[in-house]
Amino acid sequence: MAIIKVGTTSDNLVALPDPSTMTVLLQDIDASSTTRSADGTLLRDRVAGGATAKRKIELEWPPMKTDKISMILKAISPEFFWVEYLDPYEGDARVAEFYAGDRKAPLYNANLRGQGPLWEGLSFNIIEE
Repeated sequence: MAIIKVGTTSDNLVALPDPSTMTVLLQDIDASSTTRSADGTLLRDRVAGGATAKRKIELEWPPMKTDKISMILKAISPEFFWVEYLDPYEGDARVAEFYAGDRKAPLYNANLRGQGPLWEGLSFNIIEE
């Protein structure tokens, strides 16, 4: 099983190269009406949490050549895209719609031993819609 798959619909997912690191964060979402009382007690209106918590996935890849890094970046370029990944809360594969945060791809060497560019790696977060 691929660690992470991405596609423009939930039924046309393509496996990405396996990342070296994948961290899944489960994020509770509170309504704007959530406040604190005068004594500091939280008056919470949680709209997403537990099974409905939104996911943020931090991804990192090891050094790679331009063709692979380009393939990954193009796969996550739509405004929103579908992702299948192993979810720690569900204990199984989960499919949901995400968007990408800032992408970081530092160049290691523009022409390593005459073989073309090599990138130090790639890292970005994807956040559930």
